[in-house]
Amino acid sequence: MQTFQLHNHCQKLQPFTCWRCLKACRHPVRQRRSGLHIRAGSSMAPGKREYDQRWNKIWEEGLNAGEQFDASSSSPALLAMIKEGKLQVRGKRVFVPGCGRGYDVVEFAKQGAVSVVGLELVPEAATSAQDHLYNSDLDQTQRERSKVTTGDFFDVGAPNSYDIGYDYTFFCAMEPSMRQKWAEAWAQWLTPGGELVTLMFPVEAEGRQGPPWPVPLQLYEDTLRPAGFVRTYLEQVPDEQCHKRREGKTWIGRWTKQMPQEGQQ
Repeated sequence: MQTFQLHNHCQKLQPFTCWRCLKACRHPVRQRRSGLHIRAGSSMAPGKREYDQRWNKIWEEGLNAGEQFDASSSSPALLAMIKEGKLQVRGKRVFVPGCGRGYDVVEFAKQGAVSVVGLELVPEAATSAQDHLYNSDLDQTQRERSKVTTGDFFDVGAPNSYDIGYDYTFFCAMEPSMRQKWAEAWAQWLTPGGELVTLMFPVEAEGRQGPPWPVPLQLYEDTLRPAGFVRTYLEQVPDEQCHKRREGKTWIGRWTKQMPQEGQQ
């Protein structure tokens, strides 16, 4: 497998690379059709090359708001959870991998998060999200506290960086062989005691091909528990709080990363 190091001017941004640099750079890391969005020496989970190539292709061919998996807005379920005080965001550091156009990044910033980072694998996706942030109604302080960058979710360069992680239609996009790595990466990104909020879709029996892959409720439990997460909340989302055509198949699960036991790092 061939890998590349980033330009010197990008090194300080690892594990992420700024979207502006990737947009302009002619370095081989821009050769997206090879599915190469990893640093030299990092390992590739089974199925990850296919995953990378699929999302590169979708964004390179063009994806408009409202098409395919783009729902054109944050989930009403997330907004209701915040409005009702069930999810406290103010003063927290929030991470949104697979953020798409950044709808959720904007909403977390509006709710007082001290920092919000959206992550996208494909430069075109990160550029679209950054444009959405710039054109949103965020005030100057909120803009300064939010950003979208290009990088690899599985390449954790700064462990324990976030208090809240938000996962919506990210897990269901993973090849089944990548799922345990997904949980292990989340355990590294979040601080001990941090919370992972999973807006689960499509919750249905396994058996068909994805993406989106069917994600039974027990699958989350079986995947996250070995990585050190404990479920604290599980509830089906009312139809009126679901994105269109996702009614009856959307649930919210909340998980806390366990604190290390005495004597452990």
